[in-house]
Amino acid sequence: MDPMTDSLREAISNMDITNDQGRSSGNGFLAPPWKDITQFLDEATDDFQVGQLVHLQSFTLFDAMSAIEIMDPKMDTGMVLDGDDNTSQTFDINRALDPGELLWIMDRLLSCEMAWISGHSLAQTVYTSTYFHHIRELASEQYEKSSESTIRNALKAYLLGSVKCCQHIFNEMSACNVYEEEDFTTNLFGLSLYEQYTDSMVMNEIDTSLMELRELVDKANPNGLSTHSAAELAPLYNRLYMRKSYLLGLIYVSHTQCSYLSHAKAEFENILQLLNVKEDQLSISATISKGKVVEGAFDPSINRKLTAQAPPRPITLPSDEESYGHFQELIGRLISICGVTQYPSIVSLLNYFKSFGAKQPPPDAFSRSKLNSLLYHDSRVFGTDSVVNFVSLAIDELVRPPRWILFPGSIRVPEHVSSSPLLDETRKALSEFLERAALPFIDYFKIQCHNRSRQRRIMCKVLNEWEMLQDEAAVIDEKIQNLAHFDSPQNYFSSWAYLVKLEMMETIVLLGFELELYGSNEYVMMYLYLIEVLKAQELLLEHVQTQIVLQRNEASNVDKKGKGRKIPQETTASFDHAIQCVQSQRYQNEAQIRMASGICNLLLAVIYETHQLDLLKPRFDDEATRFRQRTKPFLGIASPPQPTVEAIAKTIETNASLDKNDILAHLQAALKKIEMVNNMSTEQTRTEMCRDSFNQDMAGMKRTCLGNIITIKKLSDEKNNSTKVDVTFRYHPSWPVIELK
Repeated sequence: MDPMTDSLREAISNMDITNDQGRSSGNGFLAPPWKDITQFLDEATDDFQVGQLVHLQSFTLFDAMSAIEIMDPKMDTGMVLDGDDNTSQTFDINRALDPGELLWIMDRLLSCEMAWISGHSLAQTVYTSTYFHHIRELASEQYEKSSESTIRNALKAYLLGSVKCCQHIFNEMSACNVYEEEDFTTNLFGLSLYEQYTDSMVMNEIDTSLMELRELVDKANPNGLSTHSAAELAPLYNRLYMRKSYLLGLIYVSHTQCSYLSHAKAEFENILQLLNVKEDQLSISATISKGKVVEGAFDPSINRKLTAQAPPRPITLPSDEESYGHFQELIGRLISICGVTQYPSIVSLLNYFKSFGAKQPPPDAFSRSKLNSLLYHDSRVFGTDSVVNFVSLAIDELVRPPRWILFPGSIRVPEHVSSSPLLDETRKALSEFLERAALPFIDYFKIQCHNRSRQRRIMCKVLNEWEMLQDEAAVIDEKIQNLAHFDSPQNYFSSWAYLVKLEMMETIVLLGFELELYGSNEYVMMYLYLIEVLKAQELLLEHVQTQIVLQRNEASNVDKKGKGRKIPQETTASFDHAIQCVQSQRYQNEAQIRMASGICNLLLAVIYETHQLDLLKPRFDDEATRFRQRTKPFLGIASPPQPTVEAIAKTIETNASLDKNDILAHLQAALKKIEMVNNMSTEQTRTEMCRDSFNQDMAGMKRTCLGNIITIKKLSDEKNNSTKVDVTFRYHPSWPVIELK
């Protein structure tokens, strides 16, 4: 460091002298002035740790990602740090372990697994264990039955159980149900997952070891002859038993026909019971971090050459407490997934997928991939239902078309329809449409299980596909109209496709806020566009609700005099429930419209009237170009029509004046709609599978409204007129709060 610094100081000094001489002699007058900053850099970097650097503001994140920082452990995985003492040691895998050492190894292995699932490579985490490279030797050794051999067999069984768990997770992620190389590393770097050991062989090893540990625990009683106490052995037994349940759960859930999900759920619930025991001093939670460190059992330098292709991220393991916390969260997600086949309706299932993908912190890639693989495999939904029937049920729940056209044979066809020569042609056209729409609809579910940035990216790509499906559905609706001769045109199938498309457009815009894709100078523009999308959705929902009401009245066969036959109670209740569900969607949509309008007007007021929000606009900015770029995914969409830049500018000019009462009215109306939604049942909101997440979302929107209302009331105070405001996404990732700084 010192010779390099001296050389740099001398070089800079020489350049400084040369430049001064050049200026004084009149030569090199175009050369830039030099300034010696060596002392400044020395002082600035005195307290730096390895990996830290000082840089100019012009040195961006892109420059940092493109650079190669030699001797930085975050970028140079081959760097040997001062604490890497294991490189000079030879670890003896055959040495006897006491229970405390085995306890530490078990907990350390779980930490490695959780680090692997969170995105690190297998070579950087699980396979830093020296024992993992010698499983064959451990399994081939034969010892006389003793306490030492029992502990050794427990180590062997736990290692085999861990590697089989890793194999099942690796097989799931290799199926590419989420395509997330940034969230999960599937590269094995040539390492073996010991596929020659079958699940049954490993389960036999674990069962045998559990039996031996139980016998040793019994001998450890006051009248026993064991060399180890029950306090030392019971934590090992609990962890090995937990590993058995984890492996069994992964085996059961790997069956894509979903026939063993109840068994998997029972095993995962058993794990939660083991982890939630607090009062027992020998429980898993009470003995975390109680083990004895085994030097050399984990060597990060073993696979250092293999990590060169790994992402440039710090290779750090979570603590034992954090690992068990992450493991418990993973098990909770898997339990939730195991109940996914018991969905009450298609819309409820879709809401569950949406809430699962939007959870914070984001769920791990393995859970999201497993949910996708269970949903659709071998052209069947959850291993049993056909895709066409699945999408037919979804259409029936949302728009309630006549059942005689959607489900032939389930209800008597009207006489004037059954005698029409157009009936067979219409049914054939509808069948072809359902087959074309089935896979895009399944993909709409699967998109929700990708990470948030990939969700938005995929939705932008498939949006035009739903535009074409809407056009095809309009042709089907026209054929049905010609066949049935309804009193007024009924757009059943095009309304369904249009609703899915509008939901995608809404999600794309809101994810832009959540992912911080928009600059603060673009918030107003994008909220105005969001309002247009939400208003189109409101008109569509109103139309759908009207259609369902007409269907109910038609089924009731009520004439103008009010006399007519009564229909079965379940049919009336079915229509009433559908109307209530659409009304719930309308309340949520109206709340969003009001929120977006209030926030947008408040932003306009603090930008253009009170000048309390400073916006940093990019140089050479063109509003029309920026608007086209932000709405690029929607340029090919015919409906709703794309607003022009002139219309957006006119709206901004009209609403730029601060009308506190108008803004308060919008936000208070949003609060009222949110309360109305909260008072509706889970069946009406179709959130039977995700009510807790739904309540949290509604609560976040409510707090956002209240936060902005407080800001508006503060802005009315004259002494706050000169106070700057700030925009924060505190309570909800897509709805900001404007606060006084």
